[in-house]
Amino acid sequence: MGRVFRAAGAAKRAAAEAGIQRVVSTREADDLLRDAERFLAVVSTLLGSTHQMFLAG
Repeated sequence: MGRVFRAAGAAKRAAAEAGIQRVVSTREADDLLRDAERFLAVVSTLLGSTHQMFLAG
C-alpha cells in the first residue's frame, strides 16, 4: 500500500521539487501536514517519547 500511495503522489512531488508553485491545493497541503503530525504522534508513542506539535492551527 505504501508503494501505491507514493506512486500516486509522484507527479506532484516531482513538480514541487522542480519549484513549480500551486502543485497542490491548500486543502491537500493541510491534510498532508495533519497526517504527518498524526504519524509523528504514533511513532513517538510507540517509542515511548513525548511528542510536541510542530505546527499549530
